[in-house]
Amino acid sequence: MLDEKTKEGIMRFIKHVRRMNTLSDDQLRFLITTKISENPDHYHSIGIDIEGYIQWLRQVGMTSDDQIKKRFKDEIEINKDTVYHEIFEDADKKRSIIDMEKAARDMKSDPRSFARSVA
Repeated sequence: MLDEKTKEGIMRFIKHVRRMNTLSDDQLRFLITTKISENPDHYHSIGIDIEGYIQWLRQVGMTSDDQIKKRFKDEIEINKDTVYHEIFEDADKKRSIIDMEKAARDMKSDPRSFARSVA
């Protein structure tokens, strides 16, 4: 059974997946590269590299929230995947996910402001 912290982490990461899927591949590549260079905690170890992470985001983005919840729950409970456990529960990863979501929103709604913030 998942604890509340993990459940909240899963819901936060679902929002992250949805937000990232509003960007083009080029925007995602730029955002992820920029954020990782600013802070290595933005690297989630999913998909091995940036291109793999983009593919993973696209693949997961095509599924429903319930399917994503089940997938993540299985990764934690059945597969005992430490990467997902860290993403859902680590405070630094939580901040990095929220930061990347905000940056994606800014990139989509106000590209000039985003460009100034990363310059």
